[in-house]
Amino acid sequence: MNELDPKTQAMLLKIRKGATAAIDHNKLLKVVFPALSGWKLEMIDKNRATLKFSITAPNGKTQLFKRQPSSWSAGSGVPARDKTAMGDWETFRWMKDQGLVADVNAALGMEEHVPASRRSKDGTGTCPVCFRNIKLVERIHSAGLVMVNHGYTQGPNHGYHKGDDCAASRRFRPYELSSEGTEWAAEAMKGTVENLKDRVSTLKDLLAKGGTINVYDKRAPNQIRARKVEEYDVRAAEQDVKVAQDQLNFYIKMVADWKLRDLPKENEPFAAFVKD
Repeated sequence: MNELDPKTQAMLLKIRKGATAAIDHNKLLKVVFPALSGWKLEMIDKNRATLKFSITAPNGKTQLFKRQPSSWSAGSGVPARDKTAMGDWETFRWMKDQGLVADVNAALGMEEHVPASRRSKDGTGTCPVCFRNIKLVERIHSAGLVMVNHGYTQGPNHGYHKGDDCAASRRFRPYELSSEGTEWAAEAMKGTVENLKDRVSTLKDLLAKGGTINVYDKRAPNQIRARKVEEYDVRAAEQDVKVAQDQLNFYIKMVADWKLRDLPKENEPFAAFVKD
């Protein structure tokens, strides 16, 4: 490999293998692009709720990216998708088309990555919480086949769920066989939505009174400091409500649409609801 610091090397190796879920625009700007020739990122709006940035590839092509509403937000008062820009989640799809992976391999001094054979669909089902295809196992105290422990995972729309949610989903059968797990997830998300709405109200009240909140100090890791509430805190909290509501709407729809289905088969495509 070429001489790269360990942090940069580790991040480039992830991109090389397609493991880009945890690499955001900040890591591209500060870690990835300095190691590559000809790639540039320009921040236009750093606000979490209205994030906007552009990327220029070595071939001279430039693409605008911005935080976009999800398809489940349609008709809920959320602004329509901006067709002049890609969503921030589409960053790597566009960059790969512009030759990013080849540039990463060159920086690492490595050949193209050849992935291992795709695992079999036999003995799998759809997790009723994260809607990923997961291996199944028969547990003694469970009602038939349930998901194996699949740890940290992402929700089907925004990566909203954390590991404990999917750990709990192991109690339930796959979505093809039962909607019980999705019903549980919907109830849990209702509580999340209400808690987030309460946070918005609290922040608005603190903003009006000039109050403070505790935040992690970026200059001193693991240290907490108090700072005044700003308008962007309220906007970010309101965005969290929209994201959680989108997730809740998704679960409600999946419960309403549920019907008994066959488990995935090796030579057949996944159902449309499976998050690949």
